[in-house]
Parts: sequence; structure tokens; C-alpha cells
Amino acid sequence: MIEISENLFRNDLSALDRAVFVMKFREIFEDRHGKIDPKGGRPKKQAHDEPVIFSPGRELSQRVQERLGIAAATYKRISAIGQKLHPMLRAALRGTAYEHDQKQLLKLASMPEAEQTGIAKALQYEPDLKAILASDKPVVKKLPVDLQEAIFAKVCKLLDKADDDTLLRVLNHIGDKRDVSFLEAAE
Repeated sequence: MIEISENLFRNDLSALDRAVFVMKFREIFEDRHGKIDPKGGRPKKQAHDEPVIFSPGRELSQRVQERLGIAAATYKRISAIGQKLHPMLRAALRGTAYEHDQKQLLKLASMPEAEQTGIAKALQYEPDLKAILASDKPVVKKLPVDLQEAIFAKVCKLLDKADDDTLLRVLNHIGDKRDVSFLEAAE
């Protein structure tokens, strides 16, 4: 906890790193004092030599605020990023200018998990987050797939909806386009 506190106190940390360190601090705190229940409630039984902490969430918040010299609102924003930003998106943002943009990180953390993972995948192909977010297309971008596999999937979907006459027409069309004599030999 001391090492994490020292790292948190450093000014050269990005907003993303600060959130990760606060979450690590929280994990260690919860290991010692029990899980933090955001709804409150009675504390779990603790070892006899440890004092009972009736509000572990508030206790943690106060400790982090004191050690960092930050306000409660700042702690709340840092925690929101740390708790809600998907690890895949966190990794995709690392090393970019966006890891220093707390406002953008909060916006991303407020998105549903599926959108966050979609953005993370899209960042692999388009490094400009603003372009990804501004696109008219859904944020969840598809990864490149094998073209033939995509064609096959679409054809299967359509054939499932076709009646017998349409299926016969399709088979005749295939027979006209391709040599299917190997199918007759298989019978």
C-alpha cells in the first residue's frame, strides 16, 4: 500500500494510471478489511486485532483523498474510471494521448461494456478515437472476416427462408455456374 500510495502521489501519472492505482489500492484495502458494499450495511466479521470499520468505502475514500491531496469529487471520478473502464479498452488506450484525458475516460467508462470492447477493437485498426466515436456507424466495428465465410453465412440465412421452388431454382443456378458432376458420382 505504501508503494501504491507513493505512485499515486507522483504528478507524472496519467489519468488512466491514477485510476488503475486507486483500484489496486482498493483491492489491497478490501483484502484487509473486507469487500466494500456500495449500499452500505453491517461490516463482515474481522480478525480480533483489527478495529471494525463500519463504512469501509468511506474509509478508503478518505485515505486516498488524504494521501493524494484531492477532493471527494476527484476521487469519485478516478474511481469511476478504474471500476467501469473495461480492461480491453484500458489496454488499447495505453500509450495514447487519450490516457491523459480524464473527461474522455469518464465518457468511455460510462458506456456499456459491449461498446467499450467494440471501441477497443476498432482502435486496433483506427488509432483516432475521435473518428471512431464520430462515425455514423455503430461503435462496435466488425473485425475483418474471411470474405468467403461471410458470403456462406449470408447465403445460409437466405436459404433458410426460401421455399422449395426457390431452393430448386438456386440449385439449377449453381448447376449452370459450376460443374457439379462430382455430386452425381458421390451418389
